[in-house]
Amino acid sequence: MKTDRTQGGSGRRLDHRLAERLREEICRRTPGDKLEGMPALAARYSTSINTMRMALAHLEAEGLVEIRPGSGCYVRSHSAAVPTRHVAVLTEYNLLLSGSRADFYRHLMNELRLFIRAKGRSPRLYIGYQTSDSIASETLTCTEFMEDLTLHRVEGIIVMAVRPLYHWTHEAHERGIPIVGMRGCADRFDASVDPDVEGGIRLALDLLKRRGRTRPGFLGWWPDIQKRFMASASELSLDARPEWVRATIHPAHPGAGWAQLREIWAGSSLKPDSVVFADDVLFQDAVPALLSLGIRIPEELEVVVLANSGIPLPAPFSFTRLDCDIREIASAMVSCLITLMSGTPVANREISIPYRLTPPAAVLPEEAPTGGQAPSLEPAPGTLR
Repeated sequence: MKTDRTQGGSGRRLDHRLAERLREEICRRTPGDKLEGMPALAARYSTSINTMRMALAHLEAEGLVEIRPGSGCYVRSHSAAVPTRHVAVLTEYNLLLSGSRADFYRHLMNELRLFIRAKGRSPRLYIGYQTSDSIASETLTCTEFMEDLTLHRVEGIIVMAVRPLYHWTHEAHERGIPIVGMRGCADRFDASVDPDVEGGIRLALDLLKRRGRTRPGFLGWWPDIQKRFMASASELSLDARPEWVRATIHPAHPGAGWAQLREIWAGSSLKPDSVVFADDVLFQDAVPALLSLGIRIPEELEVVVLANSGIPLPAPFSFTRLDCDIREIASAMVSCLITLMSGTPVANREISIPYRLTPPAAVLPEEAPTGGQAPSLEPAPGTLR
């Protein structure tokens, strides 16, 4: 029995695949031609009448055909059948949840939208359903994106927090649609734009050394980032020890910074005299731990954070902030994509945006406002301890 389920695990519904086959036939026909009746079409394409009806509805939405009740389905003027195409900005991470801990992606998505419009293109934002507790899926959770990709509505793709899975990257490349992403090209993206975390770490360590700090600790989460930190510290002749380094828990997990900071502080009798946070979310998590442990900052421990411009990091002590400009990331991503959409290869497929020293922010008072309650030094219920 014929069904409307996806075929072969490709992630594409049968009606979308059928619409693509029909589109090729219709574009060869003369405007005004009447197609066979629904049963005859379904039989010729070896599909169900229901699947054929859905496929023709897609083509009518694109302006390729006109369905006249009681009369039949007719080919429309090809000049009127050019579908509106847009630049897709896709993330699988559900940014709409209040606890998604994804300020960076929210800010970046907004800047991408503005830059795409400034280039005279139409952006569309796609948000999936992944959370920090989700099991990694082998298909995209954002089905709206796959539908629009299949129906020729997408002319370029920018992705963040999206795995380069074969089913969607192959679909895009088969259609000649360029992809700009993050975290390296992974041989399926045409270009990538990322914060220069390794350069930011070197800058942070150099600042600490010039301030007389020689025993740095580290919290991060990227693959191989621990090795890069240790190598940079060694180059600067700093005494960085493995027990002062943590890069095992993704910052999307609530309490990750809290747990890892406490592990570092309890790891040995000799304490680090400084700590580099390679992620601002980990830093926000760790602030209550720093306070609850009674660490005097900056006298006992100097703190440097690799942060993102425009995202506030409140803390009741002074720290050094190195910012990566989110607008600069967005501008580079859009410029790369527009170049690729024109058919021109980009000179550099992997672009790194530097971190820069930011003037010190005002220190928040430790006492609670009059009539208010003091902030809790414990992580929220259900978070890591």
